[in-house]
Amino acid sequence: MLMFRLLIPKPRLQVSFSDADGHIGDVDFGWEGAVGEFDGRVKYRIPVGASHEEAGRVLWAEKQREDRLRRRTQVARWVWTDLRHPPRLLAILADKGVLPERRSTWFDDESGAV
Repeated sequence: MLMFRLLIPKPRLQVSFSDADGHIGDVDFGWEGAVGEFDGRVKYRIPVGASHEEAGRVLWAEKQREDRLRRRTQVARWVWTDLRHPPRLLAILADKGVLPERRSTWFDDESGAV
C-alpha cells in the first residue's frame, strides 16, 4: 500500500534469481534493473543452542546470497523503521534507480491502457 501511495512503479513479487552456481533465491520485490528486500530479523535468526560455528554459517550463507544477488542486479534493502518514514523508503529505492512515477500504473492492463 505504501509503494502504491508513493507512486513507486508496481513491482513483480517473489522474483527468482539464479546464476551459474544455481538458484540464488527469491527476492521480495523486482523492478527493471533493481530488486527490493524487506528485512526482518527472522532471516538472521540463529537457532537456539547453536554453536558459534553454526551461527557463523547462517550469517555467512546470507552474505554469500547477497553477494551473488548483487552481481546480477541492484539491491535495495529496508526495515520497518524505513516504512514508518516514507521519505527514507523513497531515498533507498531512488538510490537503486527506482523512482516514483507521475501517475500510478498499478492498475494498467498489459496493453498499457487504463
